[in-house]
Amino acid sequence: MHPNGTERPCRACGDARHARQQWDTRTAETARTARQARIDACEWCDDLGWRIEPSEVRDHDIPAIRCEHTPMALDEWQSLIPTEEPSHA
Repeated sequence: MHPNGTERPCRACGDARHARQQWDTRTAETARTARQARIDACEWCDDLGWRIEPSEVRDHDIPAIRCEHTPMALDEWQSLIPTEEPSHA
């Protein structure tokens, strides 16, 4: 409901809604651009922002992880290697 109590369309409210939609769009575009710039500058992830595992752990079934654009030590990678569950026959 309009602040003055009317149910009728108000041009000022429409203008405010349109301005907010434009602001939301610009803000989202700015965030996407900033995220892509961090990805492009990062040496630890691929072009989609997924962490590239080092060769020492590449043969293991490590889950994909999003890159935080900070170094990750080999022991951190090794801690992600799934442990074998004993089979129950």
